[in-house]
Amino acid sequence: MIRIEESLYFANISQIKEMFKRIELFGHHHAHPTSRRRTVSSTTQTAPSASTPDSPSIAPARLSESSDLKNIIIHCKYLGELDASAASSLHEMVREYDSRGIFLCFAKLKPTLFDQIRNASNSEGPLKVSFLS
Repeated sequence: MIRIEESLYFANISQIKEMFKRIELFGHHHAHPTSRRRTVSSTTQTAPSASTPDSPSIAPARLSESSDLKNIIIHCKYLGELDASAASSLHEMVREYDSRGIFLCFAKLKPTLFDQIRNASNSEGPLKVSFLS
């Protein structure tokens, strides 16, 4: 489970995407890129706030197809707002994870924000994502 505690917009969405990569590759968002990749584990993470220093970046290459990750739950109770850039990026993340057989679920996401994510790109058909209130 990943908890997002701030509004998402063009300036911080890349930090969230980076955190997802770190969790998938290393099991924790504070892991250094030289760390050993994770094995099977379950973890709950909190998204770093915009005021925290950036951690070293990971190459933007596609993540391993052999990842043991099967489900992601994003706890969004404290997510205030999304701009169009963040909604589009989250929409792309949902598509990417779905194409790799990873189920993504938004928990406690405001219906208006869920609609923003779902409607970020109408040309690709409906998203396979769940919404838990």
